[in-house]
Amino acid sequence: MTEMSAKTSHEPTSIAEAEEVQEAPLQEPHESHGHSVAAWTGVLIMLAGFTVGTLGIWFDQAILTWVGVAAVAVGAVAWPVLARLGFGPKAH
Repeated sequence: MTEMSAKTSHEPTSIAEAEEVQEAPLQEPHESHGHSVAAWTGVLIMLAGFTVGTLGIWFDQAILTWVGVAAVAVGAVAWPVLARLGFGPKAH
């Protein structure tokens, strides 16, 4: 087992390679991970829609269920519309 792990692990063979490995970032830095007004608004509208729809199913109220379904659809449309209006993630 130790022989297999020795083969799969990569050990630096020179000082230059060791310094390169230490300086390499684990991930590329990102300015935004989708945190925008458009994204948050769309998700919150859809979350409210799922909540209302779930309550409609729970209390056996068809109109409440369909209001929830409509809210999910509105949230799914609001997200890209708001992004195109300038509320999306900022360019890097």
